[in-house]
Amino acid sequence: MPRQPTAVRRSSFTDQPRPTARGLLKIPVIRALFFSGFFLCYTATAYDVLLVLFAFTPVSLGGLGFDPERIGYVLAAAGIGGTFVSLIALPWVLKRWSPGRVYARAMALWPVAFVILPLTNWAARLSSAVQGQADERSEAMIWVGIVLSLVMAKAACAAFG
Repeated sequence: MPRQPTAVRRSSFTDQPRPTARGLLKIPVIRALFFSGFFLCYTATAYDVLLVLFAFTPVSLGGLGFDPERIGYVLAAAGIGGTFVSLIALPWVLKRWSPGRVYARAMALWPVAFVILPLTNWAARLSSAVQGQADERSEAMIWVGIVLSLVMAKAACAAFG
C-alpha cells in the first residue's frame, strides 16, 4: 500500500515549514556552532569532573588527597569565580573585543587549565617526598596551582558568553 503524504508541520509564526534538526545541521554556520558548543560544553564538564578527581585522589596516585571539606571549598570558589566571570568580567571584555576574538582566546585557555592540575600534584609529591607531609610553603604552592587552574578554567568558560 503506498504511503500517504504526511502533513507538513508549520510554524505558528510563518507559513514556512518548521525546520528539522537534520535540515538545520545542513547549514554550515549552524553546524559549526553546534559542534563548537558541544565541544565547549564537553570540555567544561570534563574539567569539572577532573578537578574533583584530582582533588580526591591520594597524592601517591596522582591527585591532591583533599578531604571532602576542602573539595567543597574548591568547588565553592569555582562557582564564585564563574559568577564573577559571567556577571562582571565578560561584559567588560566584550565591550572591548569582538566576540570571535574573546571566544578564540578563551578556548586557548583550556589546555593551560588542564595542564596545571598535574603540576599541582607534582608540587604535592615533592613536598611529601621531602618531609612526609606538606609544609606551609608547599601547601601554598598547591593552592596557587589550584587557583591558577580555576582562573584559567573560569576565564575559558567566557566562551559560553
